[in-house]
Amino acid sequence: MENILLNVGILEDNLQLRETIEQYLELKGGYSIVFSTGWVSNILKESFYEVPDFILMDEHLDDASGFDEIKLLKKKFPESNLIVISGDDNPKLIMKALENGASGYLYKPFTLAQVVDVFKEVIIIGSFLQLSTTTKLISMLNKKREADDVVFDKLTK
Repeated sequence: MENILLNVGILEDNLQLRETIEQYLELKGGYSIVFSTGWVSNILKESFYEVPDFILMDEHLDDASGFDEIKLLKKKFPESNLIVISGDDNPKLIMKALENGASGYLYKPFTLAQVVDVFKEVIIIGSFLQLSTTTKLISMLNKKREADDVVFDKLTK
């Protein structure tokens, strides 16, 4: 993978983190930064010569909060893999991000090497979830299934 040039977009409101990710990827080599900003509205309005292979997106941006923008980004960049980077581990929020088109979810804090590992995993298998995320999602789905079973059990034949 090191010989392949991957285009990356970064949507992160924390300027220091955003610049750190940029610098790491540029120094590592094999990565080109297509955009890097805290404003999703700018990205949705602009035209780009290169399409990002990956978009790293925080949940909280300067002009947005939540993951409704994922659908808009996926519409603009349908081939891009969107990876959420967030400190929020709420399973409902994670599920919303995935339902809206995210390819992965990476908890903050993370190491810069983990970002590259996520890219590799998405290239190989198509998605990325940390084990703790998968466990939370399974637990949430099981609770929902159990609640649905209780409702159906109360129905009369």
